[in-house]
Amino acid sequence: MVINESEVSSLSHHGDDNADNEMVSIENNHSNQDHQVGAETESVEERRRLIEEQDSEYEQSLLSDREKINNERRREQQEERRLQVIRERIQLSAIFPSEGDVTFQFHYPDGSRKRRHFQLQNTIQQLIFYAGAVDSATESLCLISHSPAVVITTSSNGKIGDYITQSTTFFVRWMGAEDDSVTLCDNVTPAGVNQAEAAIPSNSTVPSASMDTFDPTVPSASMDTFDPTVPSASMDTFDPTVPSASMDTFDPTVPSASVDTFDPTVPFDSMHSPASASTYTSTSTSTAVSDTRHDLRRLLQGLQSAVDLVESGPIANCINVVRSRVLECALRTFNRRAFNPHKQLDIVFVDSCGTGEGSVDTGGPTREFLRLLMKELLNSRYFVGPENGKSLALDSLGLSRGTYKVLGMIISVCLVHGGVGPRVLARRLYSQLSGIPAPPVNIEEVYDPELHDQLDKIQRAKTITEAHTAMLEASNSLHMLGALCKVSTLEERQDLVNAALKYYLEGRMEMPLKQLKEGLETLGVLNAIKEHSSIMEELFCGGPPTLSAASLLDLFTIHYSPRGTNRRALEEVAVGHWRDWIIEVEDGDAAVEVDGGDTIKVTLENVLVFASGASAVPVFGFKENPNITFLHENINGNRRMFPEANTCTITLKLPIGQEYEEFCHFMTSGVIQSPTFGVA
Repeated sequence: MVINESEVSSLSHHGDDNADNEMVSIENNHSNQDHQVGAETESVEERRRLIEEQDSEYEQSLLSDREKINNERRREQQEERRLQVIRERIQLSAIFPSEGDVTFQFHYPDGSRKRRHFQLQNTIQQLIFYAGAVDSATESLCLISHSPAVVITTSSNGKIGDYITQSTTFFVRWMGAEDDSVTLCDNVTPAGVNQAEAAIPSNSTVPSASMDTFDPTVPSASMDTFDPTVPSASMDTFDPTVPSASMDTFDPTVPSASVDTFDPTVPFDSMHSPASASTYTSTSTSTAVSDTRHDLRRLLQGLQSAVDLVESGPIANCINVVRSRVLECALRTFNRRAFNPHKQLDIVFVDSCGTGEGSVDTGGPTREFLRLLMKELLNSRYFVGPENGKSLALDSLGLSRGTYKVLGMIISVCLVHGGVGPRVLARRLYSQLSGIPAPPVNIEEVYDPELHDQLDKIQRAKTITEAHTAMLEASNSLHMLGALCKVSTLEERQDLVNAALKYYLEGRMEMPLKQLKEGLETLGVLNAIKEHSSIMEELFCGGPPTLSAASLLDLFTIHYSPRGTNRRALEEVAVGHWRDWIIEVEDGDAAVEVDGGDTIKVTLENVLVFASGASAVPVFGFKENPNITFLHENINGNRRMFPEANTCTITLKLPIGQEYEEFCHFMTSGVIQSPTFGVA
């Protein structure tokens, strides 16, 4: 077979084409595989990237949530720390001396003002504590005086006299952590301050108040037990020695009140709100008495801050009161396991009305109950002694039942909830509660007539023979007191009497006193007694508060009808009768004869009880302003002859259209026959 060259060439080219096609196919396959692998790789990378982004976002979200939680916790802790600082400032500032060398007025950013006396030997921290003892305060604060030029901060140290020696006005500036420096400004005058008064002398200097490490235990020159526990809020970068350079951005936001009207001799007891900031009124009491009462009020307000007097208390705090058995009703309530002294009381006088105070009342039944309770407690078998010097009596049954502890709880609740204290405790008992030295024992403190006569006979013996005879007669009593021993001289005789008195007055009363103290720990009262014995003394043995006709008349606000009306004319006559009758009451001339021919006199305290339920103005003051209105409306066509009162709103309603003698008769009879008087 012959194959020509053209065929051979054709076959050769065909074979080459097939080979090329196969190579191209192989390359395409490889390319497709590479592309597929690349696509898969890119897909894996994309998924990995997405997962990483999601993980990152999740971690960021967790970090953000944690930061929010931490920030919220920090804010809560800061707020709690701020409130704790304020509470401590209120308690500490209440114990400062009531008299002083200088008077400072404080202007606050919210427009309120207050003033107080200070001694130049007081520490500068005492000044800070008082200025910062308000609800809006921050941990750190700054006091700025423009005349003389003074800057005082929370971290300042030393005594007041080191900074300022004259009465002045301080503008209070609340400071945060970001406020690291304060300077005086001579070209920015607070709103309402006279430029001439506020101008800073060019040669004025500010004493250094820098203190990198604040020591709150700096002793007070006039207060041995002063031990402030307020946390330090030091400002390390504060440099008060800067000269009077301007600080353009500083605005203390002081209310419109001219400094040039500041009179440091004006009493300041009632200045706490913007409403009262523009006017000052003098009081009839001395400044010292006013300051002491102010300190006492601030101290009790600190104790009362632990009590919820807004929300109704639990059912266990409901006290169902029968007027003839007030103490018995109280003991039942205070012995309940669920009774909570930190919650509001709910008073129901079951023999007069059936509505609990907790939801409908503003304090009338509570005031009346606390007054009656304290009176009955002091006249119970658990106390002994004259009206102005009550001591604990030993009641073995009460001791075994823990009654003295409950009595201490009752006193604490009366004190903190309503400002009602015993006021007539013996000095020895108060010294035992407060820890101050007790007075020497006195035979007149023995209220057991038999023992008193026996010890008195021993003490009055002029010879040792007479003493032995008297001791023999008193041998049983001396044996019970652990004081039956041989004496050979009159000096030993006196030692025996003193030992017997010491045990009778103090030794045998250790357990009742211990229980009473445990009860007084309720609401922090015992601690307040120990730390501020001189201030709390008024409420325990200061005697009943005095009430004058002038103070009682000033207490009430009279609500007249419009001028020129017939009602107004009748009301003015009634008010004239009212004022004259109050003067008669003070003089002891307001009396009425009751069954049996006895005569009962009305006192000013009876009148206040009739109107408010309280026999004295509480330390806290009344929540409602006492008012006087008039009984114009008749009942069933009959004129209302007797006075009426609403102790919840403290509203006294006077009868009208009566001659003076008639008015006096019905006022006196109405007060005496009211349930609060006890002669219905």
